[in-house]
Amino acid sequence: MLDEPYLWHPIFVHFSVALLTVASVLFLLAAILRRTTLRPQWIIVANWNLWIGFALAVLTALFGWLAFNTVAHDDTTHEAMQHHAQLALSTVGGFGILTLWSMWHRTSRTYPSWGFVGLAIVCCGLLAATGLRGGELVYHYGVAVRPPPAVQPDMPTAVPHEHPRGSNPTDHYPGGDVHVH
Repeated sequence: MLDEPYLWHPIFVHFSVALLTVASVLFLLAAILRRTTLRPQWIIVANWNLWIGFALAVLTALFGWLAFNTVAHDDTTHEAMQHHAQLALSTVGGFGILTLWSMWHRTSRTYPSWGFVGLAIVCCGLLAATGLRGGELVYHYGVAVRPPPAVQPDMPTAVPHEHPRGSNPTDHYPGGDVHVH
């Protein structure tokens, strides 16, 4: 794994996405349901998710930059990678503003304010757009994906599986080639 440093980016990105999404949802709930007894707990959990999520997002962005500079790609893929990187930097910047804002105003009675929650929702949308672009890089362009190894003569042969009557066995395989498991 040390000889392929780009593999660290997808490890950390999942934590960032989960924590920052949970933080945004809890801040929204705390703003909408101001009179519930759970509100103080939601804010505490949201703050911790935001702070840890932001720290991991910075780490994720650093590993993303490392991946950007080490993974093989062509000109078309490079353009998609740049768009993903720009979205990622905007997302990290937005959550960075939220993190500072939360540290400064967390003791205020009006925290989280509607402006804060609005920015959290925008940042969560940026997070989703960034993730979609990252998924596109992997699943559409095949960035950092190796083709499966060829079947070696000394390997056991695969056994074909049955398909339900009336189904097309090529429906579930991209490219339409029949395959075996």
